[in-house]
Formats: sequence, C-alpha cells, structure tokens
Amino acid sequence: MITRGHLIGEIVDGLTSISQQVSTRCQLGLTDLNRYLEDFFKDYLNEALSLSLVNLNDERSNEPGLDLGDELSSVAFQVTSTKTAQKVNKTLKTTSKRKKVFDEINVLVIGKKQASYQLEQTLSRSFSFTEENIWDVDDLCKKTISLPLDRLQALYELVRRDLARVRIELEIPDEDGNFSTSIDSYVEKIPTPQMSDFKKISRLSKGLCRGIRAHG
Repeated sequence: MITRGHLIGEIVDGLTSISQQVSTRCQLGLTDLNRYLEDFFKDYLNEALSLSLVNLNDERSNEPGLDLGDELSSVAFQVTSTKTAQKVNKTLKTTSKRKKVFDEINVLVIGKKQASYQLEQTLSRSFSFTEENIWDVDDLCKKTISLPLDRLQALYELVRRDLARVRIELEIPDEDGNFSTSIDSYVEKIPTPQMSDFKKISRLSKGLCRGIRAHG
C-alpha cells in the first residue's frame, strides 16, 4: 500500500528536481521556459488548488504578463524562472489591462525566489499584490503536503507521468546543440523483425517434397 508519506516524498522530489534543473539553466543564461513546462504547472496547480486554469498563450502567441488564468475564479499566474523584483514589477505593469478579469495575480518562480522584494507600490496596491503572491517551488510543496489523500494521489500520478518529459525539455544541449537523452529513451522500442534465410527455407521445402514423392 502506498502511504501518504511516500506520495508526498515522490511529489516533492519531482518538483525539487525540476527546480534544480531550471536553476542550472538560469546560471547559464537560459531563462526561457517552454510551453510544456507551463502546461505541467497548469495541471499541477489545477489539481492542488482546485482551479480551472488554462494556458493564456493559447489566445495569442505570448500573453503579456500572464501565462495561466482561471476567469471563473479570477486567479492568474505568471510562470517564470526569473526571480527578480524587476521581473515581478514588469509582470504587474504589463498585466494592468487584465485587472478587470483577474482579481488575484500570483507569480510562480520555478526555482528559488528572493528573500525579499522591493515592489512598485502603485502597481502592487492596484492588484492587492504582496510578497505573499510570489511563490516558488518550496511554497508549492508546502501547499501540497496538507492536501487530502485523493488529491495527493492525483498529483503523484501527474508527476510520475510527466516528470521524464519535463526534464528532457529542460535538458541543456552540448556545444554541438545535441541532447544527451530524448523522449525515445523512455519509450519501449518496437523490435526489428529478424528475416530468415530464404535459401535455407527453399532447400528445406524441396527436401520435404522429395521425401513425400519417394514415399508416395
């Protein structure tokens, strides 16, 4: 039987490994997060927080300031690997036109957020935005551990199903632009049919025919 502790441990380990991989990319100047990672956290947040977030980049190639939104609950998220106050303030500024749609704006830093933030007061007040609205993966783990068992089970299945693909998407290419692994590494390969030697089959068939005629 899978215990609650086991579920939490696997979920936390999965999220932490993603966070560490993103942090390594950021140290190398690779701060972009692809669509697959946005969708992974969309599904995770929906299950963990009982939301119905959609990827706002479906509406246009790049939604200014926001990545995920639930208009019914009036909650939206910017998913980013950049932890700076400048990034947070820019998110609030570019999101101002969506204020009538979303009452609550959160910034989810995939990695480790700063210890404190100097927020632009005019912008933050207009959204009732405080440092409590800036989350990192540690915050997400804290919000997870107290969830009911059935929700933990669903998150465990999500992480187990998608973690390999997420880590591949975050992999850093070598100097030639090649990746050390691919999704093919996690897919069972179709065995290659082994062709028999036709000459051997032909000789065997002729031998059988001669034997049949000899005893006919």
